[in-house]
Amino acid sequence: MSYATVAGLPRFLSTPALVNLSITVDDWFNSESDEDDDVKKPVTHHRADMVNGLTTFIEQCEPTIHSLRLRELRISLQSLERLLFNLPSVTNLLLSSVTMLSTFFRTTAYASSDDHLRPVLPRLKALRLRHMPDDFPYEDVCNLFAHRAAFHPNHETVKTLMFETFDSEPLERSDLKDAVLKVRKHGVDVHLSPLY
Repeated sequence: MSYATVAGLPRFLSTPALVNLSITVDDWFNSESDEDDDVKKPVTHHRADMVNGLTTFIEQCEPTIHSLRLRELRISLQSLERLLFNLPSVTNLLLSSVTMLSTFFRTTAYASSDDHLRPVLPRLKALRLRHMPDDFPYEDVCNLFAHRAAFHPNHETVKTLMFETFDSEPLERSDLKDAVLKVRKHGVDVHLSPLY
């Protein structure tokens, strides 16, 4: 699917009872807009339209959408925040080969410590991360949900975290092992799976 196709979803589809949504973005269609960088350049017009369209589409389905799968997507920090903060009903999230600024989960953890802010993905039960960039900080994901469980015990907390990589090296880092132990103390089941 191209960014333009995703951007047009609110015009093309009416799905008042959508439960599962899976979007795979085809890089071949989007080669001209995949070169931007959160730090060096602003988000391109194509990608901004895609995020606006996807967010609008999901907001139309918000009370019913429970499962979201995003694959092969390059997205800015601001766009990912906008998208995920507008998904309060999602219980299952898969991010596969999603390129994003690696600090997303760290900054979200700090923001979630403010009682006046709603948490990102408040009903999330399962998060699966597959084929993320080599430098992806999986420990930040564990720390976010450990922080939420410790400081917001009245909020629902994630039950399962699955991290699947092509290379086992990111899963063997000591900071990740420490973060996994910390989140497991809150009853979260964590699976680390190198895919060979």
